[in-house]
Amino acid sequence: MSCLNRTGNGAWDVAAKVALALAIFGIISERANAINDPIATWTFETNPPGGAGCGTSPACPTGMDYPSGIFPVQSADSGVGTALGHHATAATTWSNPAGNGSVESFSSNQWLIGDYYQFQVSTSGLSNIGLQFEQTGSNTGPRDFKVQYSTNGTSFTDLGTYQTAGVTWSSIAPISPPEQDTFSFSLNPITGVNNQPNLYIRLTDNSTTANGGGTVATGGTSRVDNVNIYSNFDITQPPIIGPPTPPVLPQANDVVLGLGNSQGKLTMDLVRGTPTANGGLRTSTYSGWQSTPFIQYVSFDNLGGAHNVHGNLLGVDVGSFSTSTGVITGGTIYNMATTGSLPFPAGQSLATLPGSRVGQIAVSPNNTKVAVSGTDSGQVTVWDYTPGNTQGGGASLTGLRSTTSTPLAPSVQSSSGSPLVYSYTQQTQGVTWVNDNTVLSLSSAGNLFETNATTMATTAKGSVTLTLPGLVSASTDLEYNTGISPYVWALFGGFNPALGNSINTIYVLDPANNYNVVHTVDLSGTTTTAGGVTTTTPAGAVPTANSLAFDSAGDLFIASNGSVVSVIPGAAANALTLGDKSALKWYKSGTFSSFVGMDIGLPGAVAPGVSGDYNGNGVVDMADYVLWRNGGPLQNDPTPGVQAADYDYWRSRFGATSGSGTGLGGSSAVPEPTGAVLLLMGLVAIGCKRR
Repeated sequence: MSCLNRTGNGAWDVAAKVALALAIFGIISERANAINDPIATWTFETNPPGGAGCGTSPACPTGMDYPSGIFPVQSADSGVGTALGHHATAATTWSNPAGNGSVESFSSNQWLIGDYYQFQVSTSGLSNIGLQFEQTGSNTGPRDFKVQYSTNGTSFTDLGTYQTAGVTWSSIAPISPPEQDTFSFSLNPITGVNNQPNLYIRLTDNSTTANGGGTVATGGTSRVDNVNIYSNFDITQPPIIGPPTPPVLPQANDVVLGLGNSQGKLTMDLVRGTPTANGGLRTSTYSGWQSTPFIQYVSFDNLGGAHNVHGNLLGVDVGSFSTSTGVITGGTIYNMATTGSLPFPAGQSLATLPGSRVGQIAVSPNNTKVAVSGTDSGQVTVWDYTPGNTQGGGASLTGLRSTTSTPLAPSVQSSSGSPLVYSYTQQTQGVTWVNDNTVLSLSSAGNLFETNATTMATTAKGSVTLTLPGLVSASTDLEYNTGISPYVWALFGGFNPALGNSINTIYVLDPANNYNVVHTVDLSGTTTTAGGVTTTTPAGAVPTANSLAFDSAGDLFIASNGSVVSVIPGAAANALTLGDKSALKWYKSGTFSSFVGMDIGLPGAVAPGVSGDYNGNGVVDMADYVLWRNGGPLQNDPTPGVQAADYDYWRSRFGATSGSGTGLGGSSAVPEPTGAVLLLMGLVAIGCKRR
């Protein structure tokens, strides 16, 4: 059916015709043509909020409960709608500090649980409603919020929760990446909010925890800006303040940085570059992993090679604890894709560790077991691991077993105040595999242990000498890959708040000699922040370190507090001669995290694909056509580059799957196209007739 115009870019001639067919197909399938139509927008640039709120003078709007602190009703800047603020205390101050790249925002202090900002619109004649807004706050302002909705203004239903990032807004330029303070919520499935005379949306304070991790103070503020309520809402669209760079697939020696953010688009950075000072660059505004929040510690599995960048990526939501009840929510391990359509699908939940947050994670060399450290339990836990037949899907963790002893240092719980406020020490401790059945762990006290992954018996294997003057947090990590270095590399990182300095040491251990220390590297220093710029002195030191990993050339990367990555070039080749303060600052994420996980994808075998499956999702479908039309890059393509012939090849294999004997270079019968696809092909054929 090829009818290419040989005098031009014929592939795009066909693409234009298929695009027309797709448009017609969209009408036939009754797909909405308009996306994200604003009902009302509040930028707060017109009649900006400010003042003492309302009560008796000025009087609150009818029906408002005096003496609560209420900001009077304010109209939308565009569209039709109203906004107000409601706090339990009349002492609230409403203000209009700088917005995100604008002069005004809507801000207030005196936050208590249940206080809210409220936005009202009419959805008459409209459907598929959605909400998008920007929000941040001061270090002592509230962190935890929930979105609520109502059609009568009295009875509200919870829609979802979120956490503000505590980033600093400037009227000069918006935050980058935009997802750092932009929140999106879809009400598409809730048909009861469609075609209503009134829809009320509230952003409601949900806890006493502040952005900085302490308790919300009376002077702590939270502010919103650029609030939009839409019809025909598509939550997959980027924030309105600017389209981000599309994510890319990871490649060998890319760094995956786990940041534990509540927003899926910000919880991981994909970074690549050269092992030189400031040589790391984020590959996109946000990574392809956009659907699973709170991922912090990460590890590529060994499917097709050690830490294979083409295998699965295991991500850990470390879990949480409640400052009000002391209850611990155990950490969860997810299986995440590294190939296929972008953005990647949500991570596949594999297992949750009962009663304990999770620290570091490691995969056995033969890819059959996974080990983690228990932050609160102090135990080493092992599961049997099945990686599944596709990246990011079909995996399982079974046979949970933990050490009966506590070789690691369990977290310490404390409480104070009335009502009680609970707190826990945060100690993430390292694990690695020395062979297919032996786990090595390093406690935050400096003790090394081997654990038999079958019997879970633990044997002490010596220790490293640690200097622990007044540390409030400590992290350890272990790295062992005989393909890169014969030694076990151990990291200790801690922070002394009284002195403002970090204690960071790398220990080179000899596994052939009871893990004796054969060399140490001191990377301790003092980290200060001024004017939004973080500086670590002396040069070559690193902030409080959390994780380490090697690239395939033996360069050692260290992830630290504040989302900073440093590198020691050529570390593996110079293991016994590395100097103190020898790290180079390599990358700093725009998303702040106090505890950072990291792994590096190494070269490995590419899993057999489906010929013609250009996006690697296991089936030759319309998504592959779209990728070809957009210029690639193409996976599972028997011819190099993006060519006109790739369209005919895709068409001839439409419907082929990984289960039908259609691996790279294979062949099989192609299923008959569906009626919709036949219609598409017919429309393209019509477009190919000569005029």
